[in-house]
Amino acid sequence: MFSFLSKITNSRIDPTSWDPSHACPAGSTAVRLAPLRTAISSKSTVSLVVDGAWSHGTVEFQVKPSDLPPTYDAAVSALTASDSKSRGAQLGDGEAFLEVQVEARWNEEELWKESEVTLHKVGQHNVELSIKTPGMSTARLASQLSFHVTFFFPPELTGLEGLRTEGAQWRTIGHPSLSSLHLTTLSISTANASVAFAASHAASTSIATVNNKISGEYHANSIKIHTNNGAVEGKYYSQGGKCDIHTTNARITATVSAREARVYNRNNSIHGEFVTSDGLVIDNSNGAIKGDFASASGEISATTTNAPIEGTFKCRSSLIAKSSNGKIDIKVILVGAGGLMGERPSTPDLLEGPSDVKRPEGPGAIVKSKISVSASTSNASVVVDIIEHPEGVELAAKAKTSNSNATIKHLAPCSASFDLSTSNSRATVATPPHHAITYTHQSTNSAQGSIQSPEKAPVSANSFEIKSSNSAVSLIVDMASQAQYKFEEDEEDAFDEQLDFGVQQAGYEPGQYNEAESHAYAQQQRIAEAAAAQAQALEALATVPEPVKKYIIHLHALLNASNPSLPEIQAAYDQGWNRLTDKFFQKAEWPEAEIIAPLVNHDEIFLTLYRELYFRHVFARLQPDLDDRFHSYENYCSLFNLILNSPGPVPLSLPIDWLYNIIDEFVYQYTSFALWRSKVSNKSEDEKAVLAESGHIWSCYSVLNVLYSLIQKSKIQDQLAAAQKGEDVDAAGGEYGSILLYHHLGYFSILGLLRVHVLLGDYTLALSMLDGIDLNKKALFTRVTSAHVATYYYTAFSYMMLGRYPDAIRALSHILFFVLRLKHFQRGSQFDQINKTADRMYALMAICQALCPSKMDEGISTAMKEKFGDQYAKMVRGGEDSLPAFQEMFTHGAPRFISPNPPPYETESIEALDAYSALPEPSGHQLSLFLSTVAPQLSTSNLRSFLRLYTTLGTDKLAGFLGVDEEEVLEMLMTAQGAARKFTWVEGGLLEGQVVGVSDINFGIDETHVTVAESKTSRRYGDFFLRHGLKFADVYANLHAKPLPIPKLRPNANGAASAAPGVPASLLTATPVPASGAPKAVVWGTSA
Repeated sequence: MFSFLSKITNSRIDPTSWDPSHACPAGSTAVRLAPLRTAISSKSTVSLVVDGAWSHGTVEFQVKPSDLPPTYDAAVSALTASDSKSRGAQLGDGEAFLEVQVEARWNEEELWKESEVTLHKVGQHNVELSIKTPGMSTARLASQLSFHVTFFFPPELTGLEGLRTEGAQWRTIGHPSLSSLHLTTLSISTANASVAFAASHAASTSIATVNNKISGEYHANSIKIHTNNGAVEGKYYSQGGKCDIHTTNARITATVSAREARVYNRNNSIHGEFVTSDGLVIDNSNGAIKGDFASASGEISATTTNAPIEGTFKCRSSLIAKSSNGKIDIKVILVGAGGLMGERPSTPDLLEGPSDVKRPEGPGAIVKSKISVSASTSNASVVVDIIEHPEGVELAAKAKTSNSNATIKHLAPCSASFDLSTSNSRATVATPPHHAITYTHQSTNSAQGSIQSPEKAPVSANSFEIKSSNSAVSLIVDMASQAQYKFEEDEEDAFDEQLDFGVQQAGYEPGQYNEAESHAYAQQQRIAEAAAAQAQALEALATVPEPVKKYIIHLHALLNASNPSLPEIQAAYDQGWNRLTDKFFQKAEWPEAEIIAPLVNHDEIFLTLYRELYFRHVFARLQPDLDDRFHSYENYCSLFNLILNSPGPVPLSLPIDWLYNIIDEFVYQYTSFALWRSKVSNKSEDEKAVLAESGHIWSCYSVLNVLYSLIQKSKIQDQLAAAQKGEDVDAAGGEYGSILLYHHLGYFSILGLLRVHVLLGDYTLALSMLDGIDLNKKALFTRVTSAHVATYYYTAFSYMMLGRYPDAIRALSHILFFVLRLKHFQRGSQFDQINKTADRMYALMAICQALCPSKMDEGISTAMKEKFGDQYAKMVRGGEDSLPAFQEMFTHGAPRFISPNPPPYETESIEALDAYSALPEPSGHQLSLFLSTVAPQLSTSNLRSFLRLYTTLGTDKLAGFLGVDEEEVLEMLMTAQGAARKFTWVEGGLLEGQVVGVSDINFGIDETHVTVAESKTSRRYGDFFLRHGLKFADVYANLHAKPLPIPKLRPNANGAASAAPGVPASLLTATPVPASGAPKAVVWGTSA
């Protein structure tokens, strides 16, 4: 992922790999604090709490060795005893000393002086190391401060309640000696840094990071490993609980042993050895799955796309291996339900089976069980090799693919049934010699199908049918074992008399039961089910209206043309989609992608784009459910993975409107999901359970990751900088940025980040995203109307929240004037949304004008007062009574804010969810911040009214007018003086500017006298006359291009036509001719 923090700080000390053994960089200073000490016990939780933009480095945990090296003592004794950042502690019963060593390096002295390092107790047992550093500022972009912290735990301490680090960018290291310290909770949360514990023993382990790897060896009842863009390596043992491993865009190479395990990855491979007792889920996309996989009693599921599945699978229940466009080559070991007979060993294997399995009585009896194995893919081969099949286990194996071979190898003499399906290729079953198979084969269009056996066997009474049509081959083979039970030879005769299969009890006479008929019936059932599924798919496609089918085929042809026409694609995307939606799908969903897939030859790229339009329609006109939100997120992941992770640029041409709407809808759906997820009270238990297991779905990090990755891939910031310098833009963009698809997506991702950062409340970072983009009529975003409006709206709102009201007024004036000119051409749902945004901007304009009055366009002023005249008047009057009006206008004009931190559903704690619900909502928090900045300015309205009446005035007299004391008057004057000068943009980036006077009254205070100088700005008439002069010129040109009207003729007394008084007689016979020379169908003055 694109590391934004590392880029803006221009770090000369890598904060994620800082090590005290490395030499201090040139220009930097290093210092080691005196050791910090405090008492801890087995009931203690040790935490690292950090705050500030420069809180990063390395933290190491280890058990203190018995004899420290002499160099350490020498270094400690050389430190100054006056350092205020160290302190001692007194030991109590059962306590021992925790020693913390802190080292720091910096290249700016002020950063260190403004930092604070403290070690203190929290409550009776807990210990917290707090490191506070300054916040981010543009003046310190090149500054750097990094730490190395080492926790030395006492060797006599064998247990600890918890070990936590939260919210830091720290590389975390667990020394091998830490294995002697058993933890109740190990919780590590970091970013852009690796985590490695040589050996960790804890009841609960949770480790999260981004952009770096997690490695080591972990023993715990519950293990959660989560990273994005970082590899996962090491060993993870959770014999009594669940193990979750999650990453994206990086390799997983691990050894896992747990009761249950779920391994999730995207865009990279999963390798290793995975053993569970209750269930195993391997979930991947665009990455291979390879290794050894085993589950004692639960299902094994291995799923991926565009990559192979290879390895050995050992199972007792069921196995599902599913891929798309990736081959499947697996070896399967089947395990009997009873496992080993007799006494269980002292250390049982996970696959031996539970001890309480009911076993049959009798010598040599076999426990019967059923195991299903399913392997399916497309456009690649499937090979399922059953290498071990114990007696008493019934196997149902299925292999399915298309356009490639399907093979099942089964050499064990046991009962099994096979279901093979392929198309345009060969299906093969390899069976042992004793299996006897007779089949008939029907084929058209040269389809092939065969069943191979090592040796020719005698023909049995069973018959199997293989049918094929249109080059599709489907084999359904059912083979019965020659023996269901096996007995010891010396006891066979005696025990045979006691056998009772329940046939007579079911109402059958001896000899009536025909096993072949049973198999034939089962075969017919499967054939009927397959036919029903195919018929259902055809029936669903038949319900799609014919114009919709033609439109989908036409759009697919346009996108896949050798030389795509963007105007034609734009017309089909904008007009065709909306027209068909209004006609057929106003209150219904479009057909699902799987239904219309045959119309486009199952083109995955087109189907991904179609799903994006499908879910956009659901969110815009219907009520999306939880599945819609999840599936839409997964589709966006597929789309962006395709664009970002393809070996080369994706050959796809889309109109600029479509590309902007993809980014805009992506951010909108994230916002919608974040708002829905944050409402804890209206969630059902099922929804909470799903959200607890799906924390990565629509996470703040994943959304920011996509947007920053698109910016980085396209090198759009380098292109914008090159454009400003007059350099070659395509050369700066490189292989990807020179292509319009990546250039536009990168550009609009900047606008998406502007919106996201505003919704998160980081207005400075939001405006900094627009560095390099000139807010003028030539900017790329002005080519998309909705992008033009949204960019100025979020820019103006950011300025307003930063107190830069003149800049906010300038941005709002520009875009509102644009909307006023646009309203005569508005149509469709897009412009309805623009009108709603315009109403919000008028509310913001009223706020800014009330706080900082300035000249604005008459049309904008009139429209603002028509919409919010009463509220505006209250805000202008000021005083405490105006505060509700400000609150109403802010609520109307502000966006709906979101929190980057979702509710803690994964804790399954009602107390934790109640505590989260008690927190203020993001929108309410932003409102309180805004009102806190507005409240001090409300009293200045009456003050300015009195100052306009005088040139000199005593503070005592002014206090009498206002009904307050002189001290309060002086405070009001200073507030008014500060409000009269604002930091305003002049040139450069949007955050740059200079302090200018914005009030029409200037005054100075000399002890108890106020001197007032009112500055009246002359009204500027030039713009008014120029604008109306151009408008008059356009009206005149239009009138001049049209023919003169022919006056109506009135018959006189003689019946002849006469003109109206004052009309020349020559006009009675003149025929007006249009300027173009062609006669017009309608002439002024004539009636139809």
